[in-house]
Amino acid sequence: MGKSLFIMPFIMLMLGLAFSSGYFLVTDFSLAWGVTTVAIVSFAVIFLKLFQQNTVRTDPNFTVYVGLAIFSAAWGGFDTWSNGQWISWELAVSWIWLAAVSLYVFWYSRLDRPDNSDVLDEGKSFPVVELQDATGKPVSTEEFLRYPTLFMFYRGNWCPLCMAQIKEIAGLYRELDQRGIKTVLVSPQSHENTQTLAERHKVPFTYLIDSEFKLAKQLNLVHENGVPKGMTGYDEDTVFPTVVLTDERGNILHVDQTDNYRVRPEPETFLKIFDDYQVNSELEKKVQERTGAIKTLLDNIGEAIFSFGSDYSIHRDHSISAELIFGREIKYADPLRLLFSVGSESVKEITDMLFQGTGTWEVFEELLPKETQVNGKTLDLKYRWIPNEDPKVGDKIMVIAKDVTLERELAQQLEEDEAVNKMIIKVAVDRDGFVQLLRETDGLFQKIFETLDQGNGDANALFRYYHTIKGGTATYGMDTVAQQAHAIEAKLEGVRNQEQAFTAELLQEIVEDTQQLQATYTRTLDALGSLISQEDRSHAEQVYRISDSRLEALQDQVFQAVPKEAWNTIQSALADLRKQPIGRMLRKYAAAAEDLSKQLNKSVEVELEGEDLPVSYEKLEPVFSTLVHLVRNSVDHGIEEPSVRVMLGKAEAGRLRIKAKKEEQDLRLVIQDDGAGIDAETVKNIALKKNIISLEEAKAAKEEDLVKLIFAPGFSTKEAVTDISGRGVGMDAVKTSVEELSGRIDIHTIQDQGTQFELYLPNAA
Repeated sequence: MGKSLFIMPFIMLMLGLAFSSGYFLVTDFSLAWGVTTVAIVSFAVIFLKLFQQNTVRTDPNFTVYVGLAIFSAAWGGFDTWSNGQWISWELAVSWIWLAAVSLYVFWYSRLDRPDNSDVLDEGKSFPVVELQDATGKPVSTEEFLRYPTLFMFYRGNWCPLCMAQIKEIAGLYRELDQRGIKTVLVSPQSHENTQTLAERHKVPFTYLIDSEFKLAKQLNLVHENGVPKGMTGYDEDTVFPTVVLTDERGNILHVDQTDNYRVRPEPETFLKIFDDYQVNSELEKKVQERTGAIKTLLDNIGEAIFSFGSDYSIHRDHSISAELIFGREIKYADPLRLLFSVGSESVKEITDMLFQGTGTWEVFEELLPKETQVNGKTLDLKYRWIPNEDPKVGDKIMVIAKDVTLERELAQQLEEDEAVNKMIIKVAVDRDGFVQLLRETDGLFQKIFETLDQGNGDANALFRYYHTIKGGTATYGMDTVAQQAHAIEAKLEGVRNQEQAFTAELLQEIVEDTQQLQATYTRTLDALGSLISQEDRSHAEQVYRISDSRLEALQDQVFQAVPKEAWNTIQSALADLRKQPIGRMLRKYAAAAEDLSKQLNKSVEVELEGEDLPVSYEKLEPVFSTLVHLVRNSVDHGIEEPSVRVMLGKAEAGRLRIKAKKEEQDLRLVIQDDGAGIDAETVKNIALKKNIISLEEAKAAKEEDLVKLIFAPGFSTKEAVTDISGRGVGMDAVKTSVEELSGRIDIHTIQDQGTQFELYLPNAA
């Protein structure tokens, strides 16, 4: 309690004594006042530097200033008593300062930490506690215990040494991030103060608020009455300044618990500890890998090898891989029950005859199962007969079981991929015919369900429907669909030939089989990807392809045949025939955005609007070919990395909205993101650096004019050219293509909220 009351009066006393000694030194010069002034002012300068937040590693040997205070007190006493006085101002000021600075150095600066070695020793597990981030969202420390993490407990924004230490660690953020080290700052201060601190340091640290000291209490880091009196906006209690380093298993690597609040370690110390740990971990990992490789070799490359005799008990000696494959200790287990959950008795009949000597091994080996399923794994089985002349030991059968699950899955996947490729080729060759088949098949499914809903369906009609589906889908390589349709046909064959009644049970079975058939049909179409769009599948009308030359020929014939007063109406109708839904281009942009986001390790959700709007592709081709630059710019420059978005309180996935809208005869295109926005000041500085504008133009420009400089030729925020951006060409191309159509581009941007580009293209819709 006393320390919380000490610092404010100490500062006032220090400043008052410094002013007084300086005043008396000027008005009544003496060596005694000179020594006293030097002692007080030198300390005040060093002390006030703490509040500049530009260093944390101050001189721990503050006793030199106590020595100066002792010297000034001794000189003041000598000067006073040699003049025949018992007390003087010099003596009073010097002795008061000696007492004050001694209290600060030897009492106040010391942190009276409790013993917490039982919870903060190296190797201990870091506690899992749910705290809050700067926005008030619940966050568990468990999220960080899967990575190397630096936990820094700081007292609050009011503590200059804590702020300086955070600043130094922020300076090493890139080196920490490159090593995969998370940085978590923990304090009991309010959300408002924490948000202020987060805005001050533009690095994605995680700020956690331990307002109830849930974590600090578990680590015995609560500093009662640790906040100096007079600090408004803060509670009385805080935490001891502490840094805890943990590994990716959540174990404590190192703890720094300074016993002097002025003294903090260099942040490079923490990097060295993490680097040393990484080297040791890699060495340990290599040792384990080599040991594992030797074990794998000794265990016959992962095969389960064991043997058993006529007592059907697995012998003690077996490969270690057997336990990994079967997921249990197999010693003395029944081998047949272990291998065959079904049919073990029939296998036992064969092996019994072997042990009884009633047949030859060559004959019975062919009868033994070559494959089995155990715990969801597919095991390839091989057997060896091991005769033994010693009747006490007896003959044995060795089993070699190899896990071929992955091989079987890969083989099946290859087979499925081959079937899909075969189907894609057939569809690509006759796309129009396939689209027509889809419409016919959808109609057949509708007729089937209508017939089945009648309760006593027409077997002949149903048979025709399924047979048509089978034939059509088989033509285009949809073999699985065709096979399922054939199986339903087989079930209807008896009813169709009047050899079987169409019972309610059979009807229900046919309904379930048809639902499964339709699901397989849908999955198969999904495998075609963008080759067949949903629009192709859902279009109710027959679609015809007409070339431009035929349309132009029709236009010439109509022009010759109709009255001139009707020509404008007909010409407009012919122009509409050339229009196509804009959705094809919008989906192309969405795919480009999603591909780029994966390349940049970002997460982006794309929302499309106005896909059905018909437009003239021929007229808009220049804009369509360049608009992808605007979309890629939003993903590359606009939407932040997931960790930054989370720190800013945004969803981890960015949102990109691409919208097309008709306004009278004009087309309005919108590309909107919820990213970082455009900083006009940054744009101005880059434009000046690249000589895009002069200094006078920059001073006179409005913010909206500066933002539009991103369309200037050669403008780019990237310092280096990459395969994604940096040449300063894309945005210029967009602007040029829009202006060629007499259009315009408007930009609406808000820092940390996002940017919206609006393109207005007259007479384009």
